[in-house]
Amino acid sequence: EEQKPGPSAEHGLDLTNVEREPEDSSSAGLGRLQYAMESLPLTHVGPYRLLHPLGSGGMGQVFAAVHEQMDQQVALKLLKPSAVGDPQLVARLLQEARALAQLHHPGVVRVFHCDRLDDTVFMVMELLHGLSMRQWMTRHAGPAPLRAVLALCWQIADVMVEVHARGIVHRDLKP
Repeated sequence: EEQKPGPSAEHGLDLTNVEREPEDSSSAGLGRLQYAMESLPLTHVGPYRLLHPLGSGGMGQVFAAVHEQMDQQVALKLLKPSAVGDPQLVARLLQEARALAQLHHPGVVRVFHCDRLDDTVFMVMELLHGLSMRQWMTRHAGPAPLRAVLALCWQIADVMVEVHARGIVHRDLKP
């Protein structure tokens, strides 16, 4: 049976620029995660230990992470260091977190937390499993089956009805 994309942590992120530094003895076997854009090694953000990159985009990078005290796996979106100095980009990420926190829909990722710690701005979301839309689309040699595409379009439209009903304008809708 064909696997359809479910909600994913990717949300339009380009996965081709994600890098991971080779493991060494100083990193206790975890490897040091790096921003593909900045080469800044980072293994923890507050109580969250970064596990591996999930994707990257124009504003930052998303990692699978774990809250060390709660043992809860999450997706952690980090604003890239060069963007942290731009008050508009910081405000945009924090506004995105507030907007997502107001939505209660099965097609919308849940936000647990957002914060700024020193020079790190981040948002913590539920970690979703499954295929991203991009991964699902690349599994087809040609066009995806019309029925499946229409079902996905219906799901996206259903979410956007809820988004617009809350007065939120989504400026970055893409597969």
